[in-house]
Amino acid sequence: MTGEPCRNVVMGVRNAVTEQLSWISINTSPLFKEGEVIPDGVVISFYDMTDQKMAEDAEQESKSKLEAIIEFLPDATFVIDRDGKVIAWNRAMEEMTGVNKEDMIEQGDHAYPIPFYGERRRQLLDLLDEIDNEIASRYQYVTRKGSTLFAEIFAHALFEGRGLPYLMPRESAWGP
Repeated sequence: MTGEPCRNVVMGVRNAVTEQLSWISINTSPLFKEGEVIPDGVVISFYDMTDQKMAEDAEQESKSKLEAIIEFLPDATFVIDRDGKVIAWNRAMEEMTGVNKEDMIEQGDHAYPIPFYGERRRQLLDLLDEIDNEIASRYQYVTRKGSTLFAEIFAHALFEGRGLPYLMPRESAWGP
C-alpha cells in the first residue's frame, strides 16, 4: 500500500467460468491509525461499468469507421463540428489545398477557408443555418435544395495560387 488514494482505476475482469469480460472502476482510500504514517487498512469500492465501457467502445469503433470512409473518399472533404472546429480533413483535401490534415484538425475560428481564399472568413458553411446576404454575395451562384446548399466560386488560393475556377462546393447539415 502506498498510502495514497486511487480514483477511477478501470480494470477488465474475466469470469473464470463463463469467460465473459466485465469492466469495473475501482476507488480506494487508505485508513490510518492515529499518529501512524503507514495505512492500517483500506476502503475499496467497485463500480460495474461494463455497459458504459461497451458503449464507449462501440462509439469509438463507429467514429473510426466514419473517419476511414471520409479519409478515402475521392472527393475533397472536410468536416467541422458545431463549434466550428475542423474534425476531418481527408487526403483529397490535402492534395487540393496543399495543407496537411495535422495542420487543420482542431483548428477553429474560420481557419478552414484559408486554403481556399487566403484569409479567415465566413463562408458557405455559415449559410447552413441562416441566409446571410453578405456571405451569399461572395458566390456567383447559391441555391438551397432541402438541407443542402450549392454554390459556385473561384477559389484563388488553391493549387499554389493558381486557383480553381468554378469550384462547386456543396454543404449539408446533418442532425438537429
